[in-house]
Amino acid sequence: MDESEAKAIAEATAKVSELYDLSADPKTIAWCNLAMVCGTVYGTRFIAIRSRKKERKETVRKDKIVPINGGQFVPPTLPDWDTGPVDPNRTKQ
Repeated sequence: MDESEAKAIAEATAKVSELYDLSADPKTIAWCNLAMVCGTVYGTRFIAIRSRKKERKETVRKDKIVPINGGQFVPPTLPDWDTGPVDPNRTKQ
């Protein structure tokens, strides 16, 4: 976030806070700010790490897939069967 964006958010937050008669404990505000900053800093890193792990997993998966016969289609072959007429006097081989 650049400085102009931060300034715009701060001004908008100040305007909203002027409309409500609420006061918060400074400790509570400090803890909320810490939580938001940590969420912003570490949240984006978490998302980036997760995305990088997913990309690596896909790359490894693609590298492990090896097509059979170099990706060429080889039609199946049938065994060499004797399809001639049956001879009752023939002995088994």
